[in-house]
Amino acid sequence: MDAICARCGAGRQGWANVCPACGDRPEGDGLAVAWLLSRAHLDAEELEEAGRRIRDGWPLQPSDALLQRAIRAIGRHADTGAGLSRRGRLGLIALSWLVTPWVAWAIALHERDRAPRLARQAAWIAAPATLGTSAALLGVWLWQHGLVGVASASVDVHP
Repeated sequence: MDAICARCGAGRQGWANVCPACGDRPEGDGLAVAWLLSRAHLDAEELEEAGRRIRDGWPLQPSDALLQRAIRAIGRHADTGAGLSRRGRLGLIALSWLVTPWVAWAIALHERDRAPRLARQAAWIAAPATLGTSAALLGVWLWQHGLVGVASASVDVHP
C-alpha cells in the first residue's frame, strides 16, 4: 500500500489509481488530495493514521499551502480543468477535418502546461485529422502525376 483513498480510507496502490474498496478515482482537485495521502508525502505510520481518521469520519481539510505544494509536486497530473465541452470538441473536429488540423495542434501546444486535459483532447482530435488529410492529399498528388490510376477493363462485345 502506498496511498490511502480520500473517500473510504482504504489502502491502494498509487495515488492516482482507482480505489479497490470503493471504486473512487481522484479527479480535478482530488488529485492533489490523493497525492497528499500517498507515500510521496506521508510515511507509512502517517498513512495508517490518515486511513484510520478517514474511516472514523474525520473530514479532510488540507490547507491551501499543502494543496499548492501537491499541485507543484505532481505537475501535469494536477489537471483540474474541465477540458473541451462536447460542443467545443465537435467544433474542433469539424474544423480539423473540413479546414485544417493545425488549429487543434496549436491549441494542444499552447495549452499543454496550463490546461493539460484540453491539450490532450485537442491532440487526440488533431492526430487522425492530420493523418486523414495527409493521406487524401498524397492520393490526389499521386493521381495528378499519373502514379495511381483507376484500372479500366475493356470488354469487346461480339454478336
